[in-house]
Amino acid sequence: MENLSLKQMLLVSHSIGVELFEAVMSDKLKDKTLPVEFYRNYFNVAKGSADHDSIIQLVELGIMSVITDNYYRVTENGIKQFKKQFSELAIYMPKNKLDINYLKNKINFYCSFYNYKFGEDNSEHVISSYLNYYLKKYRMSHTTTDCVNRFKNELKRYNASGFLA
Repeated sequence: MENLSLKQMLLVSHSIGVELFEAVMSDKLKDKTLPVEFYRNYFNVAKGSADHDSIIQLVELGIMSVITDNYYRVTENGIKQFKKQFSELAIYMPKNKLDINYLKNKINFYCSFYNYKFGEDNSEHVISSYLNYYLKKYRMSHTTTDCVNRFKNELKRYNASGFLA
């Protein structure tokens, strides 16, 4: 099965009660572990709303099914696909094993979530901006500033340990 888009993953995660954004952005194992059983499995969406067309696409893909006119649920195939992609997005690493790829994964997810596009690899732009502009107190665009501020503590830690050089 083809991978779900970020928007589709967010719709599925909301339907089953998983905070996808928090899971990816957190460094804690408990936030990156899915429950054995989900406490909910439904999505209520009004026809004509922005999410309705996306939900209908998920129904056509077999990821969701119709309960009633405005209610949809995630199918078993949808849950399998979500779990597979969740494990690829919400990667856990113990603090002593964190590496630059872990940070890049989080930065790229954050940029995708907010639709920030800085080029082929958003993380390279954010890291470069941190080193070449933020540390020298130069001005940056508001989107770059948002990313750098969100990750400045991690960028500082990685820079101090020589990973960003």
